[in-house]
Amino acid sequence: MIFDGPELRGEWYDSRHIFTGEETSMAKVLRCRDLGMDCPKEVRAETEEQLLLLAAEHAEKDHGISAAMLPPSILAMVKSAIKDE
Repeated sequence: MIFDGPELRGEWYDSRHIFTGEETSMAKVLRCRDLGMDCPKEVRAETEEQLLLLAAEHAEKDHGISAAMLPPSILAMVKSAIKDE
Protein backbone atom coordinates (compact mmCIF):
# COMPACT_ATOMS: atom_id res chain seq x y z
CA MET A 1 0.00 0.00 0.00
CA ILE A 2 1.14 3.49 -0.68
CA PHE A 3 -0.11 6.38 1.43
CA ASP A 4 0.37 10.07 0.88
CA GLY A 5 -1.69 12.15 3.25
CA PRO A 6 -1.05 15.40 5.10
CA GLU A 7 0.75 13.60 7.93
CA LEU A 8 2.84 11.56 5.49
CA ARG A 9 3.59 14.21 2.86
CA GLY A 10 6.79 13.35 1.06
CA GLU A 11 6.84 9.83 2.53
CA TRP A 12 5.43 6.54 1.39
CA TYR A 13 5.49 3.07 2.81
CA ASP A 14 4.25 -0.44 2.37
CA SER A 15 3.51 -2.97 5.09
CA ARG A 16 7.22 -3.53 5.82
CA HIS A 17 9.13 -0.38 4.87
CA ILE A 18 8.96 3.35 5.37
CA PHE A 19 10.56 5.43 2.64
CA THR A 20 11.30 9.08 3.33
CA GLY A 21 13.50 9.77 0.34
CA GLU A 22 16.54 10.01 2.62
CA GLU A 23 16.61 6.73 4.47
CA THR A 24 14.74 3.46 4.58
CA SER A 25 13.52 1.89 7.79
CA MET A 26 13.10 -1.87 7.51
CA ALA A 27 11.30 -3.98 10.01
CA LYS A 28 13.24 -6.79 11.68
CA VAL A 29 11.81 -10.27 12.11
CA LEU A 30 12.81 -13.30 14.18
CA ARG A 31 11.12 -16.64 13.61
CA CYS A 32 11.23 -19.29 16.33
CA ARG A 33 11.41 -22.05 13.73
CA ASP A 34 14.66 -20.50 12.42
CA LEU A 35 16.13 -21.30 15.84
CA GLY A 36 15.06 -24.95 15.69
CA MET A 37 11.90 -24.51 17.77
CA ASP A 38 8.62 -26.17 16.83
CA CYS A 39 6.86 -22.82 17.17
CA PRO A 40 5.13 -20.67 14.53
CA LYS A 41 5.80 -17.39 16.39
CA GLU A 42 7.29 -14.53 14.37
CA VAL A 43 8.42 -11.48 16.33
CA ARG A 44 8.69 -8.15 14.50
CA ALA A 45 10.05 -4.75 15.51
CA GLU A 46 11.71 -1.71 13.99
CA THR A 47 15.06 -2.19 15.76
CA GLU A 48 17.15 -5.14 16.87
CA GLU A 49 16.94 -3.93 20.47
CA GLN A 50 13.13 -3.84 20.40
CA LEU A 51 13.03 -7.21 18.68
CA LEU A 52 15.28 -8.84 21.28
CA LEU A 53 13.08 -7.52 24.11
CA LEU A 54 9.94 -8.91 22.48
CA ALA A 55 11.67 -12.21 21.70
CA ALA A 56 12.86 -12.49 25.32
CA GLU A 57 9.29 -11.98 26.55
CA HIS A 58 8.04 -14.67 24.16
CA ALA A 59 10.85 -17.10 25.09
CA GLU A 60 10.10 -16.79 28.78
CA LYS A 61 6.30 -16.81 28.53
CA ASP A 62 5.84 -19.52 25.89
CA HIS A 63 9.01 -21.62 26.17
CA GLY A 64 10.08 -21.15 29.80
CA ILE A 65 13.49 -19.86 28.67
CA SER A 66 14.90 -16.98 30.69
CA ALA A 67 16.84 -14.53 28.52
CA ALA A 68 18.97 -13.61 31.53
CA MET A 69 20.27 -17.18 31.62
CA LEU A 70 21.24 -17.42 27.93
CA PRO A 71 24.96 -17.92 27.32
CA PRO A 72 26.61 -15.48 24.88
CA SER A 73 26.88 -18.19 22.21
CA ILE A 74 23.08 -18.68 22.16
CA LEU A 75 22.47 -14.92 22.11
CA ALA A 76 24.80 -14.70 19.10
CA MET A 77 22.80 -17.46 17.39
CA VAL A 78 19.55 -15.57 18.09
CA LYS A 79 21.00 -12.33 16.70
CA SER A 80 22.21 -14.10 13.55
CA ALA A 81 18.66 -15.38 12.94
CA ILE A 82 17.24 -11.83 12.80
CA LYS A 83 16.28 -10.86 9.27
CA ASP A 84 15.32 -7.58 7.60
CA GLU A 85 11.92 -7.50 5.97
